[in-house]
Amino acid sequence: MSNVFEESAKLKQALTPIIEKIVDERTRSCLRTYKAKVVTAPDSTTGKCVVQLMGQSGLIDPTTLSLPYSTAVSGVSAGQMVWVATTYNSWRNAVVWQKIDFS
Repeated sequence: MSNVFEESAKLKQALTPIIEKIVDERTRSCLRTYKAKVVTAPDSTTGKCVVQLMGQSGLIDPTTLSLPYSTAVSGVSAGQMVWVATTYNSWRNAVVWQKIDFS
């Protein structure tokens, strides 16, 4: 029985990079969203809002990002949760997009 599990693990290891490459290629143009916590409220003079992205485990990523923001989040304050959107998975195109509940 252990041979079946070992072969399965080897097959998974061989296929994973191929599958990841195909998924990346086919979803490149998709809109991607990331949950973030507002560190500094939107500033109309700079046109930027400072946020920290949420990690997969729910912990805050220590890196802060100063990003342009949409009018939908112009009234958020520090500590609130928002969605950051990117296109083509490029952080050059990132924008603080919506409040977490789309209100």
